[in-house]
Amino acid sequence: MGQQKFDTNEGNPLSHRSSLIINKQQKAPLTKEQQTFNRLIKKIEKLQAELENTAHSLQQKLTFYGKNIYPLEQRQIALHKDLTRSLYKFFQDNKLFSKNDKAILGEIISMQLHALFQLEQTEPDNEFKEIFKDVEKVDYDEAAGEELDTMKQEMQSMFDEMGVDIDLEEMNRSLTEEEIMQKIEDLQNQFRQQAAKKEQSPGRKTKRQLEKEAKERQAEETRLKSINSIYKQLVKLFHPDRELDPDMKPQKEELMKKLTTSYKSGDLHALLKLELQWILQDGNAVDKLTDDKLSLYNDSLKQQTIDLEEEINQLLCHPRYQPLHQFAATPHQIRYISFNEIKQQKKALITELTASIVSLQGPEKTALAELREIIYLFKNYR
Repeated sequence: MGQQKFDTNEGNPLSHRSSLIINKQQKAPLTKEQQTFNRLIKKIEKLQAELENTAHSLQQKLTFYGKNIYPLEQRQIALHKDLTRSLYKFFQDNKLFSKNDKAILGEIISMQLHALFQLEQTEPDNEFKEIFKDVEKVDYDEAAGEELDTMKQEMQSMFDEMGVDIDLEEMNRSLTEEEIMQKIEDLQNQFRQQAAKKEQSPGRKTKRQLEKEAKERQAEETRLKSINSIYKQLVKLFHPDRELDPDMKPQKEELMKKLTTSYKSGDLHALLKLELQWILQDGNAVDKLTDDKLSLYNDSLKQQTIDLEEEINQLLCHPRYQPLHQFAATPHQIRYISFNEIKQQKKALITELTASIVSLQGPEKTALAELREIIYLFKNYR
């Protein structure tokens, strides 16, 4: 392949954002494998930066939520309870309203209950279960059980159609929201594992698919051998026990930690960066990345891009970020949501709820006027 140079940050191939891009030499064009290698390296480094930035953004949002929004939600929960109690008191008085207005008041109370249940995310106490039963004419436990059963049936049908055997029996109403998210993550892992096994089933594959799988297994075996080879070479170079200069030992210890971590995780990109330092330090080793070797690396780098994309998409599924699920469905969406605006909106809602409760709990004339205003607004703006 001839001699080649690599771009790195300030000549430091171990820099966090160092690049492994192969540069064209004189008039010799880059080979197809070199071009593919460059493209994949750029994509991986872009995805790694996106993963880091997204995780950082999620953590920032979570911290802001815990400090600024969660306390407001707790206050909001208490106000929803007070408002529901006040409205329900009037709902029980059959003399105050027409049948139609009472039905509308029932809808308003139901809306408050659902907002309360969604915010609280725990089993409601008996007081609000009874209100739910009286207003919606159905037992809360039965309704919640039917809703969960329907969801499980839909999920089971989907899994059955895909030919994947997933047991949903452990999904029950006794689980907390965080436990449910952990179960969903476990189910996703089970699904991926079984889907992979299904793809590997010889009875379902064509001759071309079997040949492709055999080639992929061979490439993976070769890749692992290559990774082992890189690791053994770099251990000799980086092992602190082989370093005679005491001032260099701390640096070698740090390099050895990175090498071990990259090797255990099978992170070819990180190993390539470490190998690059070895290549640049050994003037006779610049020809090591031949097209044959690059072809091997490219297969692995393609899989690494897939893994990184999936890791980014699955970030929000981690139980740690359960409080953020109410605001967005994907980590990409949540990065563009202003939590400061959410904070201000909740403050405004708390002010409105407080004023309404004060009126409903005030003198009868004031309370009835507030109640009629609530019904009027609901009828005209629902």
